[in-house]
Amino acid sequence: MRVRKSVSMTVILLFLMSLFVAISCNASAKNHFVEKHLLEFNPILQMEAGHYDDYIMPAGKPVNIPIKVKYMVSVPFIFNILPVFLKNILIYGNVSVPPVRIHLSVVKIPDWLDFTISCPDIYIDIKENEFSCANTSIFIAAYSDAPAYPSTVVIRAEAQPVGRI
Repeated sequence: MRVRKSVSMTVILLFLMSLFVAISCNASAKNHFVEKHLLEFNPILQMEAGHYDDYIMPAGKPVNIPIKVKYMVSVPFIFNILPVFLKNILIYGNVSVPPVRIHLSVVKIPDWLDFTISCPDIYIDIKENEFSCANTSIFIAAYSDAPAYPSTVVIRAEAQPVGRI
């Protein structure tokens, strides 16, 4: 029974390896379809700012606003039949799944605002087809010459490429 199971697993593994060799050697439109749809891993990066109901007083204390960063990679379920190490090599270029570095930066802020990101580089463990989360915060302080109307701050979140992602 055990020998049969091991032989069948070996046959399946050899079949899958030959399939990937055939895919990588074929340079036709079919190969383009496979690369575009089977070997495409879409990352999803989301950022949510905590809600602050009060006013920010000019020349007052800095206000702390929590930021939640969420990251996910969509991986086709067909890859779940592969051994974990082989799947990781194909997707991430490594036997183990490395964490992804997400960099937060300020794109646009008013001249009268002091703005600080407490931890601009966040490392998140990658999960397939479900979100991983990390938290940081921003500190906002208005200068004494700040106008009395709402304004917008734009923050960019960029994920470092990992493997085929």
